[in-house]
Amino acid sequence: MPLTKLFRSAAIAASFAVLVPAISLKQAVAQKPVATVSIAPLDRLTTDINELLTAVSASSVQPMISFFADHYTQGMDRTRPAGVLVTLNNQAPSALIFLPIKDEAALFTALEGIGVQADELESNLWELITPGQAMFVKKSDGWLFVAQTEDELSALPADPAAALGGLYKTYDLAVRMNVQALPAEMKNMVMENMRMGFENGLQANPNQTEDEREAARQAGEAQIEQINRMMEETEQAFVGWSFDSANQRMYVDVGSLAVPGTSMAKSAELALEAESDYSAFILPNAVMKFRQTALIAEGDREASVTSVNGSLKQVESMIDKDDKLDAGLKDLLKGVVGSLGALVKDTINEGKLDGVGSASLADGRLQLLIGGRIADGNALAAKVQEAAAELEGKSGAPEFEFGYETYKGVTLHRATVALPPQAQQIIGDQALLTVGTADKGFIIGLDAAGDALVKGAIDAMQSSGPQKVSPFEADIQVGAILEFVKTIVPNPMVEKAAETIQSYAESDMVRITSRAIPRGATIRLSIDEGILQAIGGAVQGGGGGAGGF
Repeated sequence: MPLTKLFRSAAIAASFAVLVPAISLKQAVAQKPVATVSIAPLDRLTTDINELLTAVSASSVQPMISFFADHYTQGMDRTRPAGVLVTLNNQAPSALIFLPIKDEAALFTALEGIGVQADELESNLWELITPGQAMFVKKSDGWLFVAQTEDELSALPADPAAALGGLYKTYDLAVRMNVQALPAEMKNMVMENMRMGFENGLQANPNQTEDEREAARQAGEAQIEQINRMMEETEQAFVGWSFDSANQRMYVDVGSLAVPGTSMAKSAELALEAESDYSAFILPNAVMKFRQTALIAEGDREASVTSVNGSLKQVESMIDKDDKLDAGLKDLLKGVVGSLGALVKDTINEGKLDGVGSASLADGRLQLLIGGRIADGNALAAKVQEAAAELEGKSGAPEFEFGYETYKGVTLHRATVALPPQAQQIIGDQALLTVGTADKGFIIGLDAAGDALVKGAIDAMQSSGPQKVSPFEADIQVGAILEFVKTIVPNPMVEKAAETIQSYAESDMVRITSRAIPRGATIRLSIDEGILQAIGGAVQGGGGGAGGF
């Protein structure tokens, strides 16, 4: 499943979550919940929160949090999960809270300290009188169930933890949305609000030309149509957060599952078969790298092409509005953008995206390596060569050398670009770009030392061959980047963060990893302990926010 669809599924879930205030619950157990909130057992949850606070240098608030967590959960079973089940009755959303309990009297006594009184109505049934409202509590089989009316407690699950589907075993906190349990009227309301917001946004920008407005309208309508289809075809979406105390790492997962037999489900199946030609195409000692591989179902290509068209219109508009460019250069740049855009659209229509990039800061100089699949690499070279001919003789124009060598079937070109003093600190006296083009691919390398970088990448790519891969992955080594940045842009927050993170040289990564599963996908953002420590160090170094980037 493409990443854009995954994120949109999560956004849909979030949109509906906003529509779930606790109003009224009847026949909650008989209905399938539209939303489920999972809370890990207290022992693990409090441990992970304390570890997280230590990691971000906020241990000073731990005593207060520990006090509240321990005092106001007295009597609860700290080894079992808690949760909330949200259901709909006549489109009215409501919540049933369940808490694992050992001694309800101890819990009620603790709650008296914040003005909550428990009046026993009958055996195992209480009314909670709070400063703002009354709620009802019922004990059943070692659980306390909390609802807003007594009637809502008439039928209760014997094991509510089973409804969490094991989420509490993986996450400290998680929310799962059952999109298909939402009534059509509620979905239509969400879509109508989206359309109104889109129309208002178009009208609120008087500086747009008619062409820009029309391009924005087409792109927006395509996105709305895609979101509408996703609401109809998404079975579940979830988000989960946890702190891995054993590995000192925080992570957030987002995922979605499609309705069987739908176009989204078929797209997800394609992702299971994706192979990349660029899995070995990574710089040694890279401080940043990414790869995305996607097989695009035929039914999804039109929407992707429409999105590209909208982006091209925006770029052309920016070029037209740039007063520093003369008319001839504007036309040249728009021609290049249009040609590149056409190649991107052709690539989409062929049904596969496969691209990779990485950056290195070896020896204090920036090196870049980017490569990917394209519908016609030779046409790309020809278009760039045409643009270079137009630039020849102009002040500040790069020096080009096309087709200077063919290396293992890849035609090599190079461009030398003069740099301002600030950029020379990062790249060197001048930028040397090596570009490789082939029938269905391209490579771009930035390395002042020459083309060895690109040739090494070609060697690695051809020796490894196609490999089965996940849809997306990215790594950022924050410590090395901070060390580099502080030498160029002195800043107390950066310097403090860099100093702190050096103690965590093996734990300074931000990672984004995705996983294709039958009918769906998940994506994880993980942040290592060293980065969390650096955040706390940066705040301290900046005087609690007095400085900044």
